Amino acid sequence: MANLHQKSSPEALKRIYLLINTLFFLHVGFIGATYILFFFDNGLGELVTNIVSACFSLSIFIFEIPSGAYSDTFGNRKAILSGAFFLIISMLLFSTGHTLVIFIIAQIIWGLSYALISGALESWVVSQTKKDKGG
Repeated sequence: MANLHQKSSPEALKRIYLLINTLFFLHVGFIGATYILFFFDNGLGELVTNIVSACFSLSIFIFEIPSGAYSDTFGNRKAILSGAFFLIISMLLFSTGHTLVIFIIAQIIWGLSYALISGALESWVVSQTKKDKGG
């Protein structure tokens, strides 16, 4: 597999993008089936569960531009790896914490990981496409 810094053929670029994207979003499919039930099982009501879930979306909104700046400054590879690190941290918090505060912190960190990976991955594809076209 080609690394994030070398020039790739369009087919290789597509395969790498799909692999990284699939790996990143696969966890959402596993979590999505039991996400709400997990919060209910931990004593959160419907309103609080929705507020906790909104923290994820709000954190993506807040971190989207700073994560792009981070990616531009330190590179897409570091942004993707940082996003993976924060994803692991958030999932560890979900699995070990059982309080509202921990769940909110986990949601915010999960949103940060989402912003880091999605923006950096898309930026990498655009930059690779421009390199392939000679621009």
